[in-house]
Amino acid sequence: MPEHYEVGDTLIVVVAAREPAVLNIETLTSSSADGGYNTEDSAGADLGGVSIPAIEKRMGEPTPTAPSTLEPEFAQRWMAAYDAERSDPTPWRRRDTTGCVAASSKLDARRTEIVGDHVCLCCGIGPAAASALQGALEVHLCNEEDASGMGMFLHPDLAVRVCMQCHEHLHAPYGPSVMEEMFSQRPQCPECERPQAIRLVGGMPPGPPPPGTIAAGCDLVDDGSEAPDYRCGNCGHEWALAPAEEGYEPSWPGMLEWVLDSLTGKPLGFLFELGPFDHVDDEQDGEIICAQIQVLDDDVLLLRRSKDVLGHLMLADYSAAGAVLDQWYFDTHFDDCTDGYLFSRDLDLIAEACVAWFRDNWGETRSVDEIGCSCRFPDTLLPTPDPTD
Repeated sequence: MPEHYEVGDTLIVVVAAREPAVLNIETLTSSSADGGYNTEDSAGADLGGVSIPAIEKRMGEPTPTAPSTLEPEFAQRWMAAYDAERSDPTPWRRRDTTGCVAASSKLDARRTEIVGDHVCLCCGIGPAAASALQGALEVHLCNEEDASGMGMFLHPDLAVRVCMQCHEHLHAPYGPSVMEEMFSQRPQCPECERPQAIRLVGGMPPGPPPPGTIAAGCDLVDDGSEAPDYRCGNCGHEWALAPAEEGYEPSWPGMLEWVLDSLTGKPLGFLFELGPFDHVDDEQDGEIICAQIQVLDDDVLLLRRSKDVLGHLMLADYSAAGAVLDQWYFDTHFDDCTDGYLFSRDLDLIAEACVAWFRDNWGETRSVDEIGCSCRFPDTLLPTPDPTD
């Protein structure tokens, strides 16, 4: 606190997180002469934080280092910038002070190591989905908290590959560390319920596994139980996910595996639909995040994505002649398709674009296992002849 303050003064609470950010603005109900301070909440805590660099960018001048007392004229302009930033936050890419924006287009030569495969280190989504969604995997330059959390104490200039959505989370004023973002997208430990699931991979990988993954070697499990998939970083408990016939890992990578398996080897006309598992027609208001994939002729797949319920197309035939492959269409040709459609022979591209659509729009409070599916095989006009007749 400043040395002198009076009842009715405004207190700006700033937290030094990934970047300095305002947590709350309160009104003092006691003075420095009282030997302490009491406040009443006048603005409401902003748990996401309001970026000090963004406020400074709006004002064109720096905020004094706390603790300090702002001059009345400056305070009035500062509060106006704060209110504007709180209601319409400046995208982090326009106020980046970390170098990530430049590094994503051309890797900063100072960075000594990029950790992880060519997928997002946090959520596991690959580059095909990023490309199809008119984005790309980006480079995140780690701070000391990120590096120490990954056990990379010798690499202060560490960089990791992340998708655009995870990068947004990492650059929120009170954003998570890289490991916290990674663990938030993995199952909790069934014993201690802590979100510190370290992935176990069998065999001997050609190089060191990325942070959050341990090479489990080639030990065989001979008691009939499943080999463990995860080890808790808090209590050490190891557990296996449900076998494939019972379901898939409730995560975005698990959903990707599910979609790929569901589409592999399917016949012409096969229809695969995804959406909220508990959706009931005409009983839900607002957006309905859904997607639909149909097998067309010549091994072409059609992906349609929408924030409204998708109907079943009455196609004259299944030919994709004339369609440009691997390019998004954003016209209104299908009136039930609100967010574009894509033709491709690349099954991985279709599956990753489908999963990325849900990941980017599903909402942070909803679980992956709330996504359901339905499958529809094409009908035959006449029954198959009985060879004995």
